[in-house]
Amino acid sequence: MRICWCLCFIGVILVVSGTAQEDYDARPVADSLCQSPEQFPEPRPLIASFSYEGIRDFNTRSRSAEFGNSSAEVRSNRRIVAKATFPILLRPKTHIYMGMTYLQEQFKFEDIQENEYPLYQRLEDRSLRAAGVRLLYRRKLERNRFIIATLGASINGDRLDFNYLEYANTNFLFLIGKDLNPRTRLAYGVAFSFDLGIPAVYPVFVYEHRMAQRWKVEMRLPKNIQLRYCFSDKAYLAAKVSIAGASYHLEKELLQGYDKLELRRSALRAGLAFDREIYDWLWFRGEAGVTKPINLFISEPGEGRPNSLIDVRINQIPYAHFTLYLVPPRKICEKYF
Repeated sequence: MRICWCLCFIGVILVVSGTAQEDYDARPVADSLCQSPEQFPEPRPLIASFSYEGIRDFNTRSRSAEFGNSSAEVRSNRRIVAKATFPILLRPKTHIYMGMTYLQEQFKFEDIQENEYPLYQRLEDRSLRAAGVRLLYRRKLERNRFIIATLGASINGDRLDFNYLEYANTNFLFLIGKDLNPRTRLAYGVAFSFDLGIPAVYPVFVYEHRMAQRWKVEMRLPKNIQLRYCFSDKAYLAAKVSIAGASYHLEKELLQGYDKLELRRSALRAGLAFDREIYDWLWFRGEAGVTKPINLFISEPGEGRPNSLIDVRINQIPYAHFTLYLVPPRKICEKYF
């Protein structure tokens, strides 16, 4: 069997740093054909999406030298995400997009009235929100080379206003790649983001392995890897493993004696996702799996886990995620993409 590597179309929509960056690849991976039927179906650029995720009935254990130790059962952890992407420039060799995201996350605890621990009392029903914008630039160069660059910023917290600008999370990505042959692409570069729950600069290596007509391994290291099976140009199944995180700034009183705090978390996820075309421009994704939190802590702004005020431990828990998303109709896609 002949082994091929190719770059996945990435970055067309924003992954807003500091939001619930379990944004599941930043966009639904399985869209539909923008190519000839004999080629492996590739994603079309995303126009808009609406996602819902629910995690229910899991235990937390909190440790703090200042506030003591406690535990609680979370009845539900709900996340709602809305995204939109707008083309600014579409030329044969140059594409420029602008993306926007809004996220809302909420925790509900079991028997919260009987639990006096300040973190659980004040986090109950509190809306954690994020709003951000991102620009993407994609340019085809000579000798089958190309570059991708993104720049974005977001405001994340228990309220959204311009007072948070001093805490705005910024992010960037730069990739350079090459089409090694008609089915093979490779790219590498550097990124800065809060996607893992902490600000970090890290190298990025992206490739795909076309194992057969219907199978493909897609890797975006260090963040995720997935094995995708194509039933047809209208249905896909993907097994995936990913690392993602989030960061929220908190101003409403959460812990006594602290006016401004930060909640940071990251997690390892493994799951199955199924994408299905409903109509030419409308798709549905259902995803389920297990998530294992790597860290979750409350600290003063800019402090890391070693200096956290409260460190929260959570065992692995199941999750379910659903998305409706819009893509360009095939005729438009074939003309511009």
